[in-house]
Amino acid sequence: MSSTVRLARGCLSASVPNLKAGHPAGLAARLQAGHGRQQAITLSQRRPSGGIQSAPPRRCHLARRRGAAVFAGPGGRRPGGGNSWGDRQQRKDDQQIVLGVGIGLTLLVILALKLGGDAFQDADAWDLGAWDGSFGAGDVAGSLLWGVSLWFCSPWQLLLLFLGRIEVERPSDWLLQKLGRTAGLNVDAIDYRVPAGLQAAAVAVFGASGLALSAAFQALLGDATWAVSTGLGSCMAAGMYEVGRPRRLSVEEAQAKEQQWQEFGRFADERLERRGRCHETEVMRALQREMPKYRGEASGLDSSALRDLVRNWAPDAERSSNGFWKGLSLKAAGSPAAPSSGPSCITSSGGESSTDQY
Repeated sequence: MSSTVRLARGCLSASVPNLKAGHPAGLAARLQAGHGRQQAITLSQRRPSGGIQSAPPRRCHLARRRGAAVFAGPGGRRPGGGNSWGDRQQRKDDQQIVLGVGIGLTLLVILALKLGGDAFQDADAWDLGAWDGSFGAGDVAGSLLWGVSLWFCSPWQLLLLFLGRIEVERPSDWLLQKLGRTAGLNVDAIDYRVPAGLQAAAVAVFGASGLALSAAFQALLGDATWAVSTGLGSCMAAGMYEVGRPRRLSVEEAQAKEQQWQEFGRFADERLERRGRCHETEVMRALQREMPKYRGEASGLDSSALRDLVRNWAPDAERSSNGFWKGLSLKAAGSPAAPSSGPSCITSSGGESSTDQY
């Protein structure tokens, strides 16, 4: 399973648009709520390139919805860990998905053997009648399979899967964004939820696409078996895509991530500086003294999450395998905060600001 799930580990991470002073909303990311699990925001360390000479403070790097991503779940661990309870649970869920896909494929093969090759080659075994512009049972089944597959994975993404790449954005995510912007909605808001009307419109679009593909197979090949068989294969690939994609968060979880970054940013401005050395446990203890809410496992801030926050606040800091940070140190309590030049982010090529559900 691990080889399939980790196909996208070599993908590049991108960053979010510029943040303004005061740690405004936006780090936690743009949400496309209202259609299943929310896509996870993943923080990753990224060096400045080209002519950028120094790393601006509080620079945040998140996985883009489009293109490649750094995974926060079992398919790709966070840079410093991935052994938190949430990561272990996600790995368990992914194993169940892969197991379910394997069992389903095995059952389909057994069913095919039981029915016999003639039943699959004979159009009458699937269709209610010969092709005359009407749809039979096989055509409808193929349409449904292709519609579901296209919701999660486009044919281009299927091709990329065989080339060892995974795009994190569903075709349905892209369409829902376009529909939301056309309707004048703020799809970049962290609490954005897709209205039911837009969801219904998107379902209709992909349903019509599935019908068109099924009709094309019937018209060209004269057999609904092709639509059903290719639809099954594409659904299997779409399922593997979902395993490899970052975990999707709910609106509430994303808002909690945003609040966590805001609070850490205020703590870091007062108690941390981008020079010297310290151990990560010193940072954790200082943060827990300042903010008792982050004490204990139920706080939602484990060592892996803290490393992500530190990397985004001090992207030039380096962490050793023993947990020591170079380029980061603690200031004495009560020391004046260093002036900040304001947050800044590097955006990926194209200049389009795109933060993922996180």
